[in-house]
Amino acid sequence: MQELNEGILKIYEKVPSQSEGGKPVDVLKPYKRAWFGYVNFSVSEHYAAKQSNTKVEKRVQILQDKALSNLHVIVIKKQQYQVGRVDHGKSRSGRPMTYITLERVTQQYDIK
Repeated sequence: MQELNEGILKIYEKVPSQSEGGKPVDVLKPYKRAWFGYVNFSVSEHYAAKQSNTKVEKRVQILQDKALSNLHVIVIKKQQYQVGRVDHGKSRSGRPMTYITLERVTQQYDIK
């Protein structure tokens, strides 16, 4: 698993909840943990992020998970990232992978 040699990340689903004041807020519910590796950005991804004024932080790969979407938040070393773009393909070794663009979160979510 040389492609996934950076460690384990945690994936959470954003679910609606209520704050103490009764205001609706999103909280994080555990979805799964996965081995991951960092991936370089392609030129087209760099320009797409720039055009949409998105604060892209990182790009990672995990074993394929087609249920993953931008309704998920990923935590790496206690830092939260919003899932941006999700692509599916094969690694150089032929394994099915999911490639995830991670964006800077504008707020820190509470974890259930």
